Amino acid sequence: MTLVRTLKLVPTLLIIGTLLGCGPSDGRIEVNGIVLCDGEPLPIANVAFIGGGGGIFATGSTDEEGRFTIRAAPGVNKVSVGKFDSANAAEWAEMSEEDQLAGTPEEMAAAMKNAPKPLVAQRFFNAATSGIEFTVAEDMDDVTIEVSLK
Repeated sequence: MTLVRTLKLVPTLLIIGTLLGCGPSDGRIEVNGIVLCDGEPLPIANVAFIGGGGGIFATGSTDEEGRFTIRAAPGVNKVSVGKFDSANAAEWAEMSEEDQLAGTPEEMAAAMKNAPKPLVAQRFFNAATSGIEFTVAEDMDDVTIEVSLK
């Protein structure tokens, strides 16, 4: 292609680029925030924003300082937060489902002793029961999500 023909294409490409815009065009909005559990940052926790009347899910994890960034649907989003103690997760994962769920009550209790334990109150695991919601909008401030052990 000659230089002249290439230069003639530049305005066309600029117009196409302008019309299409830059960045994601999925209609979601970036949300930044922190998750606190009983006032302290909650590292490596799962966060979900459920918007669009329950039909649009945005999920992510907190970093070591409890901070997260996700792209959520505009409008009202219900939020869930979950975290388990994973100290015995490898041992639990190696157990067969039959060993986890079958046997005498004593055997089941022994198996459950190694099951991952929730590190936030169970109600926060479900967006419908967490009581946490935000209205997601362009240029919104960072959000603080507060959960507890109880």
